[in-house]
Amino acid sequence: MLHKAAPWGSRYHGLGEPQPLYTSLTRAAAKREHERVLERYGASTAGAKVALFELKFSGRVLNVVDEDGQRRLQVTKDELVDDDVELCNEIARFARSLGVDGILVPSAARLGATNLVVIYESVPRTVQLI
Repeated sequence: MLHKAAPWGSRYHGLGEPQPLYTSLTRAAAKREHERVLERYGASTAGAKVALFELKFSGRVLNVVDEDGQRRLQVTKDELVDDDVELCNEIARFARSLGVDGILVPSAARLGATNLVVIYESVPRTVQLI
């Protein structure tokens, strides 16, 4: 369940902000992202149940994976995967102000992988479970 006013903050949403749908472009990245969340909260990954879904996304994205997108936003890949998530929160706020549907971002959990962060308001019209 996504929250319109999330009771916690994360990489691409702050406390009380709309919670996006966090997705990964590969199964390996999705599993590592899940493990990282469990590890962050001190939960065991042993025996953890994981459900993977394939989604179809159709919308406009802000791409901060490629060097051109990073240069335009004056950020580096290292900053995007750093443990300090405030810059990522700012990028999400900027993306919402642009009216884009998602943000293509480098994975902080699996280096070299890519995630798609779908903006909360865009989920109903841009994401289909397939």
